[in-house]
Amino acid sequence: MGGPNVGGAAHLQTVSLLHQSFKNPNWPPNYINADNVLDYFCDPGNVFYDVSSCNQHIRMQSLNRPLHECLQNMQGIQFTVVGANHPLYVIMKQRRNSVNNVTPLCYYYVVNGTVYQCPDIYMFTQSKLAGVVDALRQALDLTRQFNRYNVAKGYFWEFKQSTVESNKLLSFARNFSFQEEYNFKSIEEEEKPLTARSTHFQRTRTDNLLRDLFDKFPPPDGMVCIH
Repeated sequence: MGGPNVGGAAHLQTVSLLHQSFKNPNWPPNYINADNVLDYFCDPGNVFYDVSSCNQHIRMQSLNRPLHECLQNMQGIQFTVVGANHPLYVIMKQRRNSVNNVTPLCYYYVVNGTVYQCPDIYMFTQSKLAGVVDALRQALDLTRQFNRYNVAKGYFWEFKQSTVESNKLLSFARNFSFQEEYNFKSIEEEEKPLTARSTHFQRTRTDNLLRDLFDKFPPPDGMVCIH
């Protein structure tokens, strides 16, 4: 249960309201229903409630008119129930500009007597993207351990240890059709101490490098060049 809410969420400058909740132990959860859930929400101790809202002014005046009629004729911050399915209730915070014009500001949900703020689309998307990026980072960290290069073979994958991680990486690469591009071999084949004296990569790459060097640094006049 939070402390008194002065001017809405202005006092929560460093703590996100998405990480806050409110629960009044004096209200049994099974006692809350669609008729009184707004009274439960409009508690000065609720961190999500704005004591400068129209709801608070109506409560202080103790008007006998229905709440929706009073709110419809007032302008400012208001709280209304927009969804009820016991034990879940949805409350909308809105700014009423005129009788027929309102601007939704935020949504809250009450479940089993506990109030939470609904995350917006930005926070929801950010959370999902963070989960995806973390998985990609772990995959890149894992692949970096097996990346090798030498002049004879060029870039290649080396799985010298029969570990669970290497098996997972090999399976991951094969599932994404990387085997044909990088010529993946089994772990047993990579552990064989047989090294080719010359590879196709070495022959073609060396020839291209020499040709580029001859083009950049041509021999002096009078010398015979054999291509």
